[in-house]
Amino acid sequence: MNTKVLFTGLIDVFISMLFTVFVIWISYKIIHRIIFKNNSDNPGNISVSILLSSILLSMGILIQETADPIMNAFRLLLSQDLSYQAIFFKLLKVMLIYLGMAMFFGFLVNTIGIFLFTILTRNVNEWKEIRENNTSVALITAVMIIVLTLAIKDGLGLIFESWVPYPTTPRFY
Repeated sequence: MNTKVLFTGLIDVFISMLFTVFVIWISYKIIHRIIFKNNSDNPGNISVSILLSSILLSMGILIQETADPIMNAFRLLLSQDLSYQAIFFKLLKVMLIYLGMAMFFGFLVNTIGIFLFTILTRNVNEWKEIRENNTSVALITAVMIIVLTLAIKDGLGLIFESWVPYPTTPRFY
């Protein structure tokens, strides 16, 4: 058994779980405060739950795009002659930057998705309909958010991958 690969895999699983739970929890708290900013809203509203679930799914998809670049950075750090403490703090810095950017892009995509839907349906007050438990409006808004997320996730992954400091290779031509 290759213990270095096992160690890297276990760290990958632990870090992914820890940061995903943290980012989803932070996202949930922020979104919940925005949606339930006045106390008259019903937290048992199915439409609000649909919208909130789509936003959290969007955030999860975008966080997933940070996993490979973070692990590639971790592997590069392991190949350098650094102490474990230095590797830990450099990796922590990389993870916080990548996850912060994923959260930023997640909130941006969700905001754009909701904004586009409101532009496309000028005769409908989406927030009012969602608060009144109109599930059709919530489902269409949710699908808009998820489709936009799926459309940008590969590009976002490339942006994150471009930040990994890969060593340059010599040209032989």
